[in-house]
Amino acid sequence: MNIRSQTGRSRLEVRSAPYYETVAENVALGVYVGKKGMTWKGRVENLGNGKRFVYETFAPCAPERDGIGYEEALLKVLGWAKQKRAEMAAKEKRRGEPTVRSCADAWLAKMKRNKGKRVSEKSILGWAGRAANSASSSAMTHR
Repeated sequence: MNIRSQTGRSRLEVRSAPYYETVAENVALGVYVGKKGMTWKGRVENLGNGKRFVYETFAPCAPERDGIGYEEALLKVLGWAKQKRAEMAAKEKRRGEPTVRSCADAWLAKMKRNKGKRVSEKSILGWAGRAANSASSSAMTHR
């Protein structure tokens, strides 16, 4: 399988899944071969959120029909992957911060365990932060 050359792409058979080639760590450039033509696809490994990959469709891969060639598609997918990774990293960073919901859940859980006795704000915030961090780390391990 060769998606780098026009000749190689012309030999690919029509199928429902794109033909992917790894172009960088956790980044792949692919070509979807359908009945109506070929399209460039990008794939980057997700940093969480339960999905294994994030996908993007680019331009048609026939330069003679307003499409783009391999080199241009490669530049587009690498730029897109860099942007996606930055977005996912920022989202993961925010995921570890305590929210109003996590603090309220922590407070209710502490009240149930302490059978209605007073609970300090410091202990609730500390517990909520640990709960948010453990949820974030477990989300990263369950891809």
